[in-house]
Amino acid sequence: MRDLNKRQQKFVCGCLGITSWDGKDIPFYVETMPKINDVVWVKITQVNDTSAVVQLLEYGKREGIIPYTEVTRRRVRSMGKLIKVGRTEPAQVIRIDKDKGYIDLSKKLVTPNEAKACEAHFRQGNEVRSIVCHVAELCDIPAMDAMEMIAYPLYQREPGKHAWTWLYELNQTEDVERILGPLKLDKAISDCLMSTLKNAMRLKVLTLFAEVEITCFACDGVEAIRDVLILGRSYGEGSDPQIHLSVNIIGPPKYGIRARTDMKEEGIQRMKEAIEAMTAEIKKRGGQLKVVTPPQPHGDADEGKKGLDGEDDDDEDAD
Repeated sequence: MRDLNKRQQKFVCGCLGITSWDGKDIPFYVETMPKINDVVWVKITQVNDTSAVVQLLEYGKREGIIPYTEVTRRRVRSMGKLIKVGRTEPAQVIRIDKDKGYIDLSKKLVTPNEAKACEAHFRQGNEVRSIVCHVAELCDIPAMDAMEMIAYPLYQREPGKHAWTWLYELNQTEDVERILGPLKLDKAISDCLMSTLKNAMRLKVLTLFAEVEITCFACDGVEAIRDVLILGRSYGEGSDPQIHLSVNIIGPPKYGIRARTDMKEEGIQRMKEAIEAMTAEIKKRGGQLKVVTPPQPHGDADEGKKGLDGEDDDDEDAD
């Protein structure tokens, strides 16, 4: 193993099932303990007669306890349906003993909205830690030092703003001076972070959608509508930014306009301009255009998720 480079050592350790990454137990935040009433993301590691032992994944896998009285408001025959080892879920902090390090949590107090927000917050924090620790590995510095140099200051810079948001802005704007300037990082670390972000934080491609109604009862109404649809499809071609519009028939007189782009605001603006041009053209031809659905992101509707509170539908009430 001594004769292998880092990449080869990592490959061998992976084949042998050895976890060599030193960032897995590093806290996401400067604070090593949560506050009372905080909703945190936990992993169930052990189940006994009266409670479940969990790890607070955001706080360096610090241990906590969920008493069975805090699992659910319902009466159930078997706790095994609600508490399973290896499951990850949100829990609310209800008691903290800082001297002894005890943390008591409640699962039943977490609302579905809090659960969804907690999961999103955890995933963003986990991504930040993975990126920073990867930079630490490439730059041959301790992972904890990298977190203290990059992630922790970003969390503390602006209250309520996640470090993930700072890194996302950095990846989009490449404004190194404004975002990374106050951190006073070495150029090698800064360059490594930028290259890592380009691979790890790829811009999200959105589908923008608008629905319009086009009618024209003139003699050449069919040709007029066809020309207007072609105008909408070809609008903005050859201009920056490059955003391609497509037009499809929903069912006359309704037509859909779509665009796939990673620039949300620019895409919406382009679609609005296209609709204005289509409206002006159809009016010249004696018709009219009505906007049924204005340009907006499409397909972001929240899908119902089973068991946000960890409770299955087939839990039976006690007799």
